[in-house]
Amino acid sequence: MPGSFNFNNPPFDTLSESERQLVINNLDLSYHADGDIIVQAQQPTKGLHIIHKGVVEERNGTDHEDIYAHYTHDDMFDIRSLFSGTSKHEYVCLEETICYQLPRTTFDQLSSQNTRFRRYFQTDLVDKQQLMKQEGQQNLSEFILNKIEPDNILPLQIVDADATIAEVTLQMKQTHTDCALIKSDRGYGMLTGTDLLHASVLERMSVDTPVASLAHYELISVQTGDFLFDAMLLMTRHKIERVVVYDSLTPDKVLGVLTLTHILSLLSTHSHILALRIARANDAADLKRAVESLDELIERLMTNGIKSRFISKLLSTLHEQVVSKVFDRHVPTEVQQHCCLVFMGSAGRNEQILKGPLDYGLIIEDNYAWEACQPTMQAMHAELVSLGYTPSKGEVCVGNPMWAKPLKQWLDQSNRWILDPSSENIQKIATVFDVHGVAGKLGLSHDFQQRQLRQISSDHLFVRNFTRPALQFHTPLTFFGQLKLSWHSLDLNRGGVFPIVQGVRALAMEQRLPLSNTFERIDELAHNGVLDKGLAGNLAEALQLFLQLQLEQQRSGDQQPDAQLLDLGTHSRSQRDLLRHALHVVKKFKQYLEVHFHLENP
Repeated sequence: MPGSFNFNNPPFDTLSESERQLVINNLDLSYHADGDIIVQAQQPTKGLHIIHKGVVEERNGTDHEDIYAHYTHDDMFDIRSLFSGTSKHEYVCLEETICYQLPRTTFDQLSSQNTRFRRYFQTDLVDKQQLMKQEGQQNLSEFILNKIEPDNILPLQIVDADATIAEVTLQMKQTHTDCALIKSDRGYGMLTGTDLLHASVLERMSVDTPVASLAHYELISVQTGDFLFDAMLLMTRHKIERVVVYDSLTPDKVLGVLTLTHILSLLSTHSHILALRIARANDAADLKRAVESLDELIERLMTNGIKSRFISKLLSTLHEQVVSKVFDRHVPTEVQQHCCLVFMGSAGRNEQILKGPLDYGLIIEDNYAWEACQPTMQAMHAELVSLGYTPSKGEVCVGNPMWAKPLKQWLDQSNRWILDPSSENIQKIATVFDVHGVAGKLGLSHDFQQRQLRQISSDHLFVRNFTRPALQFHTPLTFFGQLKLSWHSLDLNRGGVFPIVQGVRALAMEQRLPLSNTFERIDELAHNGVLDKGLAGNLAEALQLFLQLQLEQQRSGDQQPDAQLLDLGTHSRSQRDLLRHALHVVKKFKQYLEVHFHLENP
């Protein structure tokens, strides 16, 4: 029977042939009936237990009332006792169970001679995720995680403002570049080969004309240390083909340029091609065909091992492009200067991957009269529905007059919700707090966000009440192992995603952070010392895992409303192990929130 032991599961997949033989030679197999206690509390540990068949419950060894977790096929349990010497809790069979037991002496021997084996049992969620990746794995995710460094930046010529068209053209030819940076009294400006061509041929300017007036001075830039992926997102969002790179150590020093062609040679995701198709769509039919390609892009990204955090940022950007295109087609240009289309909820946080329900609204400039607002917004909403952007349960959309109105009415409405913090109103505040400008006069979105932050953060009692929903759902650690019961599905949204998103949102509210993305909020909270860096890193990894599991389930064809219920029976032991660790992180975070906001778990 030990010969059938599964060495494909981490960390046993790190063992050499001789180490595997050591395991086989020393592995014991034990049979237990329903109700048998495999490990007594406060007793010396005998070794590592791995379940071959059955279900084991971890519980308080004194009164048996507190249940901590369940374990099933391929799960390991009572790991902490291997380092403490004695078992803290009791482990009892819930059905007939067969267990492997690796003696402690063998475990210690493997730990002393195999660093990766030992590290698996001593690391947090961040490191465990890394250890579970196969060594030598080469996929697109490695390129996406590459950072901007001097060796992957293209050179950029910097020329004086009084240089002529002829001189700059000659420089570009000699240096084999298609752009240059113009240094003038207005700062730096970008000049491309296309600009020179238009000036010479279409405008018929003299080749002796100074180039200062031809440059574009509103530069989009990145700096060393940023992700290449983020540079690509900027290009997609602003519909440009190059960004200037500054030195992160010397912010006013230009190091070079990154072009779209150069990045796409590293990031072959076809996302920018899709963005171009969206931008060039002439009618609803063209746009619909482009939108239908989003699912194919998601499939390609997941197949290439891209993390859900990056997929969500990229897809959110493309969703913005689609909605902006529809907005441009329905709203006259002169009106766009007086209103701002905003995303809220998961779309506002840049965490929405699939089309599905979309929370979005329109902020109109105070004292601006637009009589055609309601019929225009309803027509726009109807087109978005036809593209697959269905309204959310609360009808948070521009087709609902409640979500398309002047700025002052948005603020007054928000203030009423703050003064009456019912569960429904807290949910509405959570939606609008994650606001993000998409099209039109973006300053209106920024103004609303800043004024709303001042309204909310000064009301400490409201912030405490706002935090409570993050604690109302129990962390579902005891669901593990109940694979034969009808209720073996785990509500990943309530038990994992929501507590992190809501808790981090409450901390951002308290700290007045003008950020909407949960991952960015976590990073900033850690940077400001509000969150311990270790907890922050584990929170980000846990949220990323939850989103990944949800996406995989939806990708498999289950896109029903209850798709957030995760079927544990379809997941391997290593996946359940990561999930269990992630849920422990959630539990620890909720305990932190209780202490930080002086709350009691309801």
